[in-house]
Amino acid sequence: MLTLGIAGLQYLLDRGNQQDWFDANDIRLAAVLAILGLTSFILHSFKYGAHAIFDVRIFKDRNFTMSCLIMGVMGLGMFGGLVLQPILLEGLLGYPIVTTGILMAPRGLATAVTMVLVGRLVGFMDARLLVLAGAGFSALGSWMMTLYSLDITTVNIVLPAFVQGIGLGLIFVPLSTIAYATLDRSRMAEAAGIYSLVRTIGAAIGISIATTIMTHQTQVIWNELGAHINVYHQALTEYLRRLHLSPTDPRGLAIVAREVATQAQLGAMLDVFKLITLSHVFMLPLLFLLKKSTIQKGVPAAAVD
Repeated sequence: MLTLGIAGLQYLLDRGNQQDWFDANDIRLAAVLAILGLTSFILHSFKYGAHAIFDVRIFKDRNFTMSCLIMGVMGLGMFGGLVLQPILLEGLLGYPIVTTGILMAPRGLATAVTMVLVGRLVGFMDARLLVLAGAGFSALGSWMMTLYSLDITTVNIVLPAFVQGIGLGLIFVPLSTIAYATLDRSRMAEAAGIYSLVRTIGAAIGISIATTIMTHQTQVIWNELGAHINVYHQALTEYLRRLHLSPTDPRGLAIVAREVATQAQLGAMLDVFKLITLSHVFMLPLLFLLKKSTIQKGVPAAAVD
């Protein structure tokens, strides 16, 4: 039942945007399988408790539940931007693939270095403060991405991703510390499996949300911009005249259509970046539901109210 539910959910999230979601029969079938599989598994787990594959009653632990929820919400901010940036750099700005990879690398480097530093800090200060700082950096980096345009420079591309990478590094290690702090040692392996599963599902949901909103908003903005395109528009006439074309020339219309499509896609990406920024802000109230957690040298994890 767990396999059936996860498979249906993954198919729903991966193919939904391409298949126009519930207008497609295979997506409807996947949704039904996901609901039936996961519901049956949860009921089975409640009935058999510790004898099930994993005991869903582990979610009674407040720290673990809130950490899983925060990690799930992070899926949009963590992977949504990663999906959109290659489209922006290669599709709209015309960067080569290798250049795109190099420009996206600082985000991963910032995350790796920050995680090493945070691994030392988490033993001496409240882990919740580190997660709070990470959410702030992630929100700032995402907000900087909402200022993107077709005229951005390399610094405008690298800096927001670098700031966001610092935020992710500040969140990962402390959040894992908090998640396991109040659990019995006998449940650590079980908790780690569930935590990884939630992170994977959160990533899939985040990518689906980002791609769906971008597709929808691209169409909306296309229609809004296209409504202003007509042969009597003075600015359009002047624009095409500089190209020695006219609004009635098919070549001129092709140029205008391409420009409208580019601007519509860019506008849709900016809308997604705004949503990603808000998703980091929405994480903040969840942090106040966590219990304080620290790890001192030679002392097991502990948590207090």
